[in-house]
Amino acid sequence: MSAAVALLARAMQAVQVMTIPATADDLQELLGDLDELVVERILEIGASAEEVAEALADVEEERQSGKRREVISARAAEVRAILEDVLLEEDEEAGFAMGPPRAPA
Repeated sequence: MSAAVALLARAMQAVQVMTIPATADDLQELLGDLDELVVERILEIGASAEEVAEALADVEEERQSGKRREVISARAAEVRAILEDVLLEEDEEAGFAMGPPRAPA
């Protein structure tokens, strides 16, 4: 492989890795109304709208089928963890038990 081809390949990898972080408006569109602290936590991750959508799809699929998919990016995994926490809190508030009981804080 020539030096020029190797340099071009590295540049292409860098372009593929770069993402545009989701905005608060993106989160509203994808997730609906969320607590401001939850929105801030997700925005701090720097996940793209696509990664947030992937995380949401993973959470929804797991809730329906009980099967957990492997996520593609670390940012999507972080967003998924936040969404799982939010949904678990909502379930607990609604009186539904999902998963093993949590130890008291």
